[in-house]
Amino acid sequence: MIPADRLEQATAYVFGALAEADRDRFERDLETSRELRDEVAELRNVTGLLALAVPPVRPPARLRERIISDARAVRPIASRKAEADRRVDDVSSNVAAAPTLTDASVPPLRVSRFVPWMAVAASLLVVVALRNQAREQSDARAALAQLSDSMRREIVAKDSVIDALLAPDVQTVKMVATGQPPSARMYWNRASKQVVFVAFSLPPARTGRTYQLWGIAAGKSPVSLGTFNTATTGSGRLTVRVPEGLQIAVGAVTDEPAGGSPQPTTPPFLVGEFKAGG
Repeated sequence: MIPADRLEQATAYVFGALAEADRDRFERDLETSRELRDEVAELRNVTGLLALAVPPVRPPARLRERIISDARAVRPIASRKAEADRRVDDVSSNVAAAPTLTDASVPPLRVSRFVPWMAVAASLLVVVALRNQAREQSDARAALAQLSDSMRREIVAKDSVIDALLAPDVQTVKMVATGQPPSARMYWNRASKQVVFVAFSLPPARTGRTYQLWGIAAGKSPVSLGTFNTATTGSGRLTVRVPEGLQIAVGAVTDEPAGGSPQPTTPPFLVGEFKAGG
């Protein structure tokens, strides 16, 4: 039984499609394998029959004259005319004298092994095509599911921010710098213990620095509510949950080292005070 890869090589060998190194190895295998030589012989018989599958066509009546005319156009020397006429006559004589191929003149072909091989090859092509199609569909479904999850998370996050801003007991304080922008608004939803901070006209923090938001209860030390940075447009947003028990009286923003600080290391440049009981 010849392996499938050897059958593929045999086909490529018959059609002259093997690389030189592969052809040399295959020919060495032919010398030692009678079964492989039989397979190559059958494949060559099949390739010979391919020519018989095309119906014979009688050449046009003016073919001889056209050939002679073309020959004269390429080689107009008179001494070449006789040679061209002779060659055309020889071709015509050989075509007329060629024996007609009939089914009886074709050597018997054992196709019982070749046909199954062709069926296996066709089946493999179908399997590969179906597998590739299934893989593409699976990748498309995975990409769609990932996009759907990302959009769902984004919608949930936006809904959470909207709920925090529209709650009936939300407190708002405008935080301003001394004299000129930047400015910010800080929304504190006491019920959900959530703070939404939005900055305006605030340039991005310098390299190695970050902005830090603080919540300060009356008479207490500042408590970090998180760090943030702004876009090149100067806008930024931070949504955080307020630590349990923190009653914010003042909101403040400072410029801190990257990663934030346990306590402010610079004076706050944005400050806003929540009204008591508001």
